[in-house]
Amino acid sequence: MDTDIRDALARSMPDLALIVRRDGVILSCVGGHAVRGLNPDEQGLPGRSLDAVWPEGIATHALQTVRRILKTRKTAQQRYQEGDVKLELRFQVQGFDRVLIVCRDLGTGKSANDSGLYENTGENSSLMLPHRDAFEKSLRMALDMAALREDTVGVLLIHIGGWSTYQRVFDSALANRLLESAARVILGALPEGRSNLPRLARVSDDVVGVVLTDIRARSDADATIDNVMQALRHPVDLDGQIFQLAPQAGVTLSGTDGERASELIERALTTLDAGRRQGADRLVTFYSDTLRLASLTRLDWQQELTQAIQKDELDLHYQPRYVLATREIVAVEAFLRWNHKVRGLVPTGEFLPIAEISGLSVQLGRWVLNRACRDLATLAAQGFPSLRVSVNVGRQYLSAESLAADVMNAAKQAGIEPSHLDLEITEQMLSTGRTGLAALHQLRGHGVRVLVDDFGTGYVSLGKLRSSPLDGIMIDRSFVEEVGHDHEARAVCRAAIALGVAFGLRIVAEGIETEAQAQFLVAEQCHEGQGHLFCAATPLHTLLEKVLPKTEAPASVTRAGSH
Repeated sequence: MDTDIRDALARSMPDLALIVRRDGVILSCVGGHAVRGLNPDEQGLPGRSLDAVWPEGIATHALQTVRRILKTRKTAQQRYQEGDVKLELRFQVQGFDRVLIVCRDLGTGKSANDSGLYENTGENSSLMLPHRDAFEKSLRMALDMAALREDTVGVLLIHIGGWSTYQRVFDSALANRLLESAARVILGALPEGRSNLPRLARVSDDVVGVVLTDIRARSDADATIDNVMQALRHPVDLDGQIFQLAPQAGVTLSGTDGERASELIERALTTLDAGRRQGADRLVTFYSDTLRLASLTRLDWQQELTQAIQKDELDLHYQPRYVLATREIVAVEAFLRWNHKVRGLVPTGEFLPIAEISGLSVQLGRWVLNRACRDLATLAAQGFPSLRVSVNVGRQYLSAESLAADVMNAAKQAGIEPSHLDLEITEQMLSTGRTGLAALHQLRGHGVRVLVDDFGTGYVSLGKLRSSPLDGIMIDRSFVEEVGHDHEARAVCRAAIALGVAFGLRIVAEGIETEAQAQFLVAEQCHEGQGHLFCAATPLHTLLEKVLPKTEAPASVTRAGSH
């Protein structure tokens, strides 16, 4: 066939066909003249991202599907409705890192799948839930439409009780299926509204957000919320196992509780927290004036933490890790500190939960990683080139697709080898899912070590421990501090050390307070340890001036700070 004819036929295709890279960049496109509302420019789209073709919500879902099917190598199909236009997207792998997306216009009319959340992959179908950013965007659009109709919009945030326990005892895949089941129940209990906007999202790991529309009176909201909560109280059957979801909800309404989307979400989170503190019997809590101060306080903290990250106003302190038999310093563990210019030193237990619930965990983790690598380069330049630095990785950061690239970039920019980095995760995070474990496997290929922190406090199985990408375990301080007078604590430490040796892992003891504890661990052949016996977590300059020049730690020290 003549090339010109073939090109003309391709351009005349009613469907829009795109070749998209893993990162969402469009490599080529043809056709699409029958897809209303798009009007793609063949010359202008290549090199641009998917949001140049579709609205942000659809583009985000499409990119998530692209990345997933590049892993599974399976085809996928989605349907969306935007106004009166319905689109069908079909995905097929084209090589190592490319995907063909075909977009078809399905015409006008109501679709049974108008929420844009369902994903059809053949025999099985699952529910894709957008995250907080998409939820906030959908809420803003609902507020704009409600203003024209003189309606009220509600934010319903539902905590799925037991989710974290199911994730810990079983795995993330099952816990996520439970969340999907909950989302289906919620969708089924919602009345049909006049809006085709996506109404559900995953606001945090175990919280589902719902946009309530077409509210004329408070009784409308009450009736909808009651239907949803009653439906969620029914047990869920997954593969023959029965699970109880134990939902609790926090609610805000536009007009009385706020006008802006971000404001309504933040106040709903505060309301949900307040209801949960009152006990499991408190099913639904509405926002009130008594919660206003708490909501404003958390929003202030969130804004100030964001500013502290952006302006590099945080700090890291370092606690040395010693070879117990020789008292040689082999590594330093980084601990995050926030010395607020007004409030003083802010405990990590106060601001880390704010970072998690507000979506700042990844940004905060990236800051810690970059700073720790720069400080390690400083230590090497000051005459300690063999030291390692150990960094805690949060659950959300481990699940982020950027982790492996962030670690490699941080090391490269600081001029250090990745093999001088240790990443610490918890036992529960060994069930984080494919993305996190794949990142750890990739990083270990570059020499990065992975340690399980607080070992002994979780519920990891031996099979999971054996199959996970690990280099060491860190015995939790709660066991170490009791070895002098508690038989069970000694037994746990001995078992953990024996288990680590059997699996070829490095064993580190945390929280060593006395010389007797250190000698017990040496006798049991524990490799490394850290704690106030040797040195408290200290600023970098103190580490360089007073700690590292010493060849051995003293038998006892004055505690200079807290871990």
